[in-house]
Amino acid sequence: MNWETIGQNLLLLAVGIVTAWNVWRANKNTATLNKVHLLVNHQMEMTQKSLAEVSMAKYLLTKDPMDKAAADAAMAAYLKHIERKSPIDTNETT
Repeated sequence: MNWETIGQNLLLLAVGIVTAWNVWRANKNTATLNKVHLLVNHQMEMTQKSLAEVSMAKYLLTKDPMDKAAADAAMAAYLKHIERKSPIDTNETT
């Protein structure tokens, strides 16, 4: 019986088990992070949509050009967010 070879094999087995466990844990963390990212993106979308709607309502009441500019900027930010998050949502839900 060669104790050196047995020791080397046990060491390789231990390294393999630890590596497999770390891969499993990383995959689990990635799935959780993707869910959190999806949730945060959705909340940002709702916030920007609300801001765009409120800004437009304010402009319709005041007819102030500054309010119109603010409403347009809020809508542009909302639409840009929608455009940027769409591919992310597609990747995270698959």
